Amino acid sequence: ITSRVRDLLQANNLGQKLFGEAVLELSQGSVSELLSKPKPWLLLSLKGREPFIKMNAWLNDPHGVEKLKNFQTVNNAAGG
Repeated sequence: ITSRVRDLLQANNLGQKLFGEAVLELSQGSVSELLSKPKPWLLLSLKGREPFIKMNAWLNDPHGVEKLKNFQTVNNAAGG
């Protein structure tokens, strides 16, 4: 999951900070840690699994990238 997310973000020139805010509701540092050092599913608590469930849902959403780009546009227009 994490390598697919990284590849999709890079291919669409979308940042981890944006992905963290819009999809995972986590800081860029947390996203970076999750994507670079994923832990085995069985070792994660329910709370620890939540970001991966959200990542998987985003990957399976045919409009996921588009929604993220729209979030970026709205966020930039709002000055934030």
